[in-house]
This record gives sequence, structure tokens and C-alpha cells, in this order.
Amino acid sequence: MLKKLIKVSAVGLTMSLLLVSVAFADTYSANLTIDLSNPDVNLTILAGSTANSLTVQTSHIAVVIPASSSFTVTSASRDLSVEDLSVQASRNTTCDSSNLAKVVITTGTAIETINIRPTSAQCSFVSGGGGGGGGGGATPATPATPATPATPGETPATPATPATPATPPAGAHSNGTLVNDNGTIYLIQNGKKLGFRNEQEYLSHGYKFSQAVTASATDKALTAEAFVAKAMEGTLVLDLVDGKTVYMIGTGGTKRGFTSASVFTQLGYNFAKLPKINLSDYPAGSPVGDAALAHPDGALVLDGKTVWWIRGNTRQGFQSEAVFNTYGFSFGKTVKANVADKALSEGALVKFRDGTLVKDGATYYLVSDGKKLMFTSSADLTARGYKTSNAINASLSAYASGGNVQ
Repeated sequence: MLKKLIKVSAVGLTMSLLLVSVAFADTYSANLTIDLSNPDVNLTILAGSTANSLTVQTSHIAVVIPASSSFTVTSASRDLSVEDLSVQASRNTTCDSSNLAKVVITTGTAIETINIRPTSAQCSFVSGGGGGGGGGGATPATPATPATPATPGETPATPATPATPATPPAGAHSNGTLVNDNGTIYLIQNGKKLGFRNEQEYLSHGYKFSQAVTASATDKALTAEAFVAKAMEGTLVLDLVDGKTVYMIGTGGTKRGFTSASVFTQLGYNFAKLPKINLSDYPAGSPVGDAALAHPDGALVLDGKTVWWIRGNTRQGFQSEAVFNTYGFSFGKTVKANVADKALSEGALVKFRDGTLVKDGATYYLVSDGKKLMFTSSADLTARGYKTSNAINASLSAYASGGNVQ
């Protein structure tokens, strides 16, 4: 039985409920505090926010925000993540000196239907960094100025052939699956669980929160990796440590600075809308100091109508546009290929990322460890926590079968 408790005071409203949907098209005249139950966290909607409707779930709030409006939420105990925000809207997430997380959603010309969810940890204030969690862009004063320039002609080593990944035990989700353990997201890989420590590092991998399935008891019992998932290779980041230095994330989770602003811009990059991440525990890699050399590892370069992914001193093409999209990439992230990029040898074609749901004809599959695992039916898929809406339509005829999803 649902219970509803509303308290009115001079400072605003407090609402404690399991699942309540409130429909309105107005602006809040007072702060409204929402008491979630899983996790037990209070979220405060600030006065001046506008919404068409608000649905309070046990773990998050779902909000419909009208066009050309703003909606602001704070949390004193957890950082905040935003799901399903379109590219037409903007999000600004900050963390003040008292570790109060605040997210401001500003819509464009369209209505936005989003989820706002507390993360597993409190936000972290960094002095001079402008807040934690990031969101939205910032124009740094200068790009990084490393102490020593990159060695001319230096190129990353070609990675070794990876070992055969370990298979998760019975009852666990397959490798490549994102699982949600009471608000904490893990990636199942190599038979273990790999954790993400903040929203910006998670989003840098092109993942959406709607992709995560509820963790099973076996998932929760998996051995955790000894390291956390850092920002994806090739991501341009504004370092929260000083709030003005830009790095590109390199191989092995390194941070690579640029020797000058001209090198940065000659490579085709710009300072707009960079994610803000504290890079204090990222080891320093060799700086990028020559725009005539090939783009750094992780870069997406456009040669005519072909997009290449620079990795391991090679340029790798994508099997299809659908494959490109499953990595969370967009053509807006590409830069023009230079002569050195075009001279790189071609590597293996990039295939669907592990964890991708594919509908091939009438059959649903999960790509895991480079193979296609079959669901016996759409009911089998949903019973395992996946969503048919996350599946893409594509042919997997070139993929080896790994049997049924276990």
C-alpha cells in the first residue's frame, strides 16, 4: 500500500513516498524535498524549477521539463546523475565546498523527459576546480603546458594480443553487461566486476544509465577488479585540479597534455563543452607536441567519408555506422585526418562492443567476448533484466556463435 506524507513549512515542502506521480505545468514557488528509499537519500527541487510532471520512484525521480525552461535539484549526501538528456538540452553539475551536489537542467526547443538519480557516493569539492561531476562546457584559459615536449616521432606501442577472457560463473550476467547494484554501476568483464567512480568517467565510455540491468546475487558476489574504470582513451578532459588544464586521456589511463594552444587547435580540437574530471590519480603520459604527427591514440579522424579510430599506431575502420554508434560516438567528435594519420597501416575492423544487444531478424542476441549469444525469446531477454528497446537491428552473420545466453 502506498503511503504519502506532505509537510508544509516556511522553507518549503517535504515529500516522502514510494511511488507518486504529480502532474502540473507550473513553476515551483518553494523548495520541495523528495525522500527516496533506495538509497535513503533526500533530493531537493529548488524554487523556480519548472516541470510538466514529476514521478518519484524508489531510487530516482523522473521529470518532464517543458521547452525553454530550467529544473534544479540538489543533494547534500550524494552526487547526482542525469539520464536520457538530449543533445538539445544542457546540464550543469557542481559541487560546493560543503559537498552539496547541484544539477541544473536547461531545455532547448523541445520537451525533455529525464531521470535524476543519486550516485553511490557524495560529490567531491576541489578547490579552484569549479565543482565535481562536471556537465556542460568550460573554456579553459590555456591548454596544458608540460615541462618537456613530446619526443618527435614517438608512437605508442602496439598492444599485445589479449588473453582469452574468463567466463562469469552461472547466475552472473555475461561479459560486457552493465549491472546496477543498488545505485552503483559495474561492468562485467573477464568474469569480474569493474566499478565506475563517477558519472563523467562512465559517460566518457559512451554508456547510458538505461543500459544497466539489475545485478543478480551472483553479480554482486563477483570479485571486484583491483582498479576502477577511468575515462575512455581519446577523451578530452578539463582537469578539475586547476580548472583550466586540458588533457587527452591516453593508453593505460594516462593524461597527455598539449605543448601549446596552436598544437591543440591544429589537430582540430576545441575547448567547448569538455567533461570536467579530477585527474590527480592519472599518471602523466608523453605530451602532444607536434600537429604534423598522427593524432593521439583514441582519436576519431575523418578521411573523406571514412571515420578511422587511431589505436596502437594503426587506423581502424568500423564495420558499419551501427557499430560506430554502439560505442557512444558521434560524428561531431571526429576531426580531420592529417597526412600522418592516412599513412598509418590499417588495423582490424572495429566490431560491436561487448554488451551490445542486437536483433537479427526475429532473434535477439547479446555480443559478448566478440561472439553472439542467443536469447531463446524476447521473454528470455527481459527476464534477465535487459530491455528490447536497447537492441539495435543489424546482421550478425559474420559473428561466431557462443551458444545461448546463460
